[in-house]
Amino acid sequence: MLRRVAPADPRLERIGNLVRTGPIQQDDLAAARNQANQGQAAEAVQSYRRLFHGDRPPPQYAREYYQTLAATSGGWDQARDGLADLVRAQPDNLQAQLAYA
Repeated sequence: MLRRVAPADPRLERIGNLVRTGPIQQDDLAAARNQANQGQAAEAVQSYRRLFHGDRPPPQYAREYYQTLAATSGGWDQARDGLADLVRAQPDNLQAQLAYA
């Protein structure tokens, strides 16, 4: 209904992310974060992708996902673009701005 009434509403993407991703399992999120903290960036990215059902993270996890992706071989460009999108979508998010800088 919202899509028909207001197709450009920015909340549509957030709602779509929530529906696609479903509930985030905190144990799985902790495991991905642990892999990233241990320097296992490629493994962490795969864990995040399983958790998010693809390579498009929910906004609340986007910064950490893209920072981890940037540490992988060949992931820098996608990470930079993802952080740029995050900053555009959330211009008041200082953590995203710092990560993008």
